[in-house]
Amino acid sequence: MDMLVLALPSLIVWGMTYPGYIQADHQNTIADIASGSPSEWHSLLWGYLAFPFIYMTRSFGVYGLVQIGIFTVAVMYSLCKMKELGFYGRKGYRIALLCFALCPTYVLYNLLYSSDVVFAILLLPLTVQIVEVMTTVGKSFERFSFCLGFGLLLYCEYELRKNAVLIAIVVITVLFLYL
Repeated sequence: MDMLVLALPSLIVWGMTYPGYIQADHQNTIADIASGSPSEWHSLLWGYLAFPFIYMTRSFGVYGLVQIGIFTVAVMYSLCKMKELGFYGRKGYRIALLCFALCPTYVLYNLLYSSDVVFAILLLPLTVQIVEVMTTVGKSFERFSFCLGFGLLLYCEYELRKNAVLIAIVVITVLFLYL
């Protein structure tokens, strides 16, 4: 039910503004992939994720559902994990859920199809995982599922923005010094 509360405002606005907006330079990424000459000027990870939804459907707006799904899963994971870690109770969880669901910035960004938006969305669960590492003093790294998720998020962030390698360098350095 909470996922529906989170996704519904974005879905309503998506329906009102269908098909949404694809960032102009990201159109080139999709065109390059379609022509068989992909370029790493923009994220190929995003390009290959978005390609079937943007290029192989009647409307690039179908990809909007994918991006809303990524937003919903990333925010739900983050809110649930922060509640599990004891940062807030049920009431705080509900307030945070409504803030993410109803904040115009998030709703409108879900309609701008680009690797930059997905990059920004994935920073939330990555940040929450860093908080988990700090609050458990590294014990979360004992779980394979955590290591896999953490590594995948770091990799995705790097692939979505090449200068995000700085995130990985800083995170690994700080964790090494802290733990």
